[in-house]
Amino acid sequence: MSDHDVPVAALQRLSALAPSLRLRLAWLAEQLAAEPSLADPAAPSGAAAAASLLLQRLAAADLREASEGSLPAGLDRQHNICVEGTHLVQLVQIVDISRPRGDDEHEA
Repeated sequence: MSDHDVPVAALQRLSALAPSLRLRLAWLAEQLAAEPSLADPAAPSGAAAAASLLLQRLAAADLREASEGSLPAGLDRQHNICVEGTHLVQLVQIVDISRPRGDDEHEA
């Protein structure tokens, strides 16, 4: 097994979760540099453990830095459409529209 087999197998496992997700190569390289065991072909659990670790890191990452996105381009300008497939989204801000704007009691 080569040094590239484990990361490639891990990416294939992640692709099965969200086929349209396109990870940035620079982000992936950072993850491999930060966690050398991701590319270690002698690691006991191999691709499954590497995929799990990459998924954990992806969940904690800023998706704008980690991926090219998975939604179709120009989606923000389209109306009344249905987006098929599995996609990852990241919430940046949540607004409770049931409360008046000046209600500071429940702000974090």
